[in-house]
Amino acid sequence: MARFRFAAAIFLIWLFGIGAIAQLFGEGLLNTVMTVSKFNVALALIFYLCAISTGISILALCLSRTGNDINVIKVGKAWIFGSFIDNVVPTVTPAGEAAMSFFLNRFYRASYKDTLAAIGLYVSSWGISATFFAIFGLILGNLLLEVPLGYSILSLIIILILGTLTSVWLLLLKRRSRMKKLVLRFFDLYKNIYVKIRRKPFNVTKKDIEEEFEISYKTMMRSVDNKRFLAVSSFLFIIPQLCHALALWSLLAGFGLEVDFIGVLFVHLISMLMGLIFLIPSGLGVYELGSGGLLVGMFGLNEGLVIAAIFLYRLIFVWITNFTGGIIGLATGVEEKAIEKAEENYTEQATKKL
Repeated sequence: MARFRFAAAIFLIWLFGIGAIAQLFGEGLLNTVMTVSKFNVALALIFYLCAISTGISILALCLSRTGNDINVIKVGKAWIFGSFIDNVVPTVTPAGEAAMSFFLNRFYRASYKDTLAAIGLYVSSWGISATFFAIFGLILGNLLLEVPLGYSILSLIIILILGTLTSVWLLLLKRRSRMKKLVLRFFDLYKNIYVKIRRKPFNVTKKDIEEEFEISYKTMMRSVDNKRFLAVSSFLFIIPQLCHALALWSLLAGFGLEVDFIGVLFVHLISMLMGLIFLIPSGLGVYELGSGGLLVGMFGLNEGLVIAAIFLYRLIFVWITNFTGGIIGLATGVEEKAIEKAEENYTEQATKKL
């Protein structure tokens, strides 16, 4: 699969880049990594497994809610494969969501339209949870930590952006006609970009998008209107977000670096959100530079040890998922053209992230 080869190339570039940065500070990355506490690495792996199992369980709940009772192991394969695709394309595209729907439909005969609605509900729950959790975490960090003025201003800007986007999204979700117009505008933009980059016709028409939108919107709204279910699924998403910060905290402690958990959470949230804003797959480079700079600048930690901790964190949370997802794709015989087609069909669902 072309994307697996692309991911492997990006991994090598990332590995070289982070190794070169470590060398600038006079630290050999491999030698430094070998000094970490094995217990703390095992703890970080447990947090990783907790994060992905929670994400898979939430997707299974959303699928069940829209009429797709699929074995959780099968859902897990689709989730990991979709996450791999999502991690190797810009975050603004619907590639990961399309890949999950395609995988469930292709190999487990799940209804494609119902899985679109379920994943739309899944992404909606994630968006609500991530927004409120990030706002809470950033405010708490500013209250409890001695945050430099520049970082306080940056976190305030992020809070305002998140709050505005979430408010707009919630208003749009209840206004079907406006949401439909937005979907069609996004479709036109996506189509124009696709044709210019791919230099080939775009086979999906506006009529196709309208039909898909009506069916998926109705199915998803049946679940969204159930505020209890939406609240529960959004609340559950706090678990993987906490696991990310706990894993980084554990790895820092494994190198003997003492930082309050609130400080690590604050650093993680800002770095993660900066990666989303820059639309870089997995926030590669942005997260590493942002979190490393904040940990060294705010808490005066050793540069070489910080780089090693961030390296292990990203190796676990990004690259284990990427290579596992790629292997699943290769083992099941997923065709590149089929995924591209799924992305085209799923275009309208991408706006659910707004």
